[in-house]
Amino acid sequence: GIDIPGYILAIRERQYGEAVRVIKESNPFPSVCGRICVHPCEFECRRNLVDAPVAINPLKRFVADYEMNSGQRVQIPRAPATGMRVAVIGGGAEGLTTAYFLNRLGHESEVYEASERLGGLLNSGLPENRLPRKVLEWEIGGILDAGVKANLNQRLGKEFTIDSLLQA
Repeated sequence: GIDIPGYILAIRERQYGEAVRVIKESNPFPSVCGRICVHPCEFECRRNLVDAPVAINPLKRFVADYEMNSGQRVQIPRAPATGMRVAVIGGGAEGLTTAYFLNRLGHESEVYEASERLGGLLNSGLPENRLPRKVLEWEIGGILDAGVKANLNQRLGKEFTIDSLLQA
């Protein structure tokens, strides 16, 4: 769902922030994906009919690293507040992504994570050499900076219940 021609064009024009913006329209984890994705789309790339596929994954990683190294976050504008609140149970990649997109739609999004760290398997299942923790922390920080709230060490059925969420 990422506008690949759009971010490649922005890179070509050396508009790296714009390239990150294009990617983040569809993916809040560009640095993570630039490191761990096995890029199956390159096998289907039409450029294979000519010579070799376009290396979109290294391009994505390049601009995501450019953003991180600059220290300037690229944020996608948020829709006006809807007044609606959403609780997302689980602070792994799926939960954080869900909360991110709901937040962008204007909903107040709050993640409840049972462990002491966000990131789920990205944090606990991948070695440091494959996904450096500072990269993951940068990406998660961007989601939180966008307005998503996180509650750590919160277990459904122990520290909170569905009923307590509905009454809050």
